[in-house]
Amino acid sequence: MANKARAVFREPMGIGRRLTIKEHYSDDMDQSYNAIYRTEEEISDLMQSTLFNSGFQLLAAGDVFEAGDLNNRAETRQRWLLLERDV
Repeated sequence: MANKARAVFREPMGIGRRLTIKEHYSDDMDQSYNAIYRTEEEISDLMQSTLFNSGFQLLAAGDVFEAGDLNNRAETRQRWLLLERDV
């Protein structure tokens, strides 16, 4: 295992609360789909027992799209997380 490492994650996340979609028909995709949009806190909790416990730290996080018109969903955002281990 490499001692030093960086990892970038891109994840659609729920804003303010978790959003679960079951058998929702999307006109954009022309099909039904299922999805779970976890909050950033939930994602961090999931990373705790694996990445954070092996020395990674969250360096930064933000929206993938800064322009408001590209963030066209009120309930979700594409987010990025930058993690680093420097051991």
